[in-house]
Amino acid sequence: MTVAIVAAFVAAVARCAAFLHAAPVIGESFIPANIRLTVAAAMAAAITPLRGPLDPALLPVAIPSEIVVGALAGLAARVVVAGAESAGQIIGLQIGLGFAASYDPALGETALAARRVAWCLAALAFVIAGGVEAAVPVLVGDAPAAVALAAGVRGLIDLGAGMFVAAVRLAAPAILAGLIANLVMALASRAAPALNVFSVMLAGVLVVGGAVLIATAPAFIRDVAGIGRRAADAVSGVLP
Repeated sequence: MTVAIVAAFVAAVARCAAFLHAAPVIGESFIPANIRLTVAAAMAAAITPLRGPLDPALLPVAIPSEIVVGALAGLAARVVVAGAESAGQIIGLQIGLGFAASYDPALGETALAARRVAWCLAALAFVIAGGVEAAVPVLVGDAPAAVALAAGVRGLIDLGAGMFVAAVRLAAPAILAGLIANLVMALASRAAPALNVFSVMLAGVLVVGGAVLIATAPAFIRDVAGIGRRAADAVSGVLP
């Protein structure tokens, strides 16, 4: 084994580790770092023969570039999956599940159950859509130029803006249901001032919101599956 091959292996480990740290599913905080590092080393050992040797003198320049490439590919998928996660949080708040929020050690913050369910569905859709396989060309390819990396960063920002729209679209039925339920309760309170609206509002919002979610479940699953496919495409498409 020559020094050039070892240098190429180190550069490949840097790219793979950055991708595995930033990507959804494998990059979550509940996955131990030593497992991610082991997987990164195994992946680097497999792709190093495909990338060819690297001059060790170029490592100080190559490693930062490799880290940026891997992180961009992983973050692209994570940003897309976060659209579904945000939609789940909005849905939980709109249908009155805010009282059921609990601390999630995986996120390091308080989260609703609806948020985690949406994330699990989107992450599963990402894996089924071939998100892991889509990372292979990115991990094997040569390091792009600085112009391409800058374009990748701009593409990632645009992707995040698009996912905000996707999150609102996913949560739109729940938002509408919560608005209608609160409007009905407000009118009922005006019509019957003696009514203790707070005692029936939570139950009413839960019933209406649950019914709307059941009715729109097929469309929700279809949209989440689309997010998974878009996340898989984003892995290989974030870099020109």
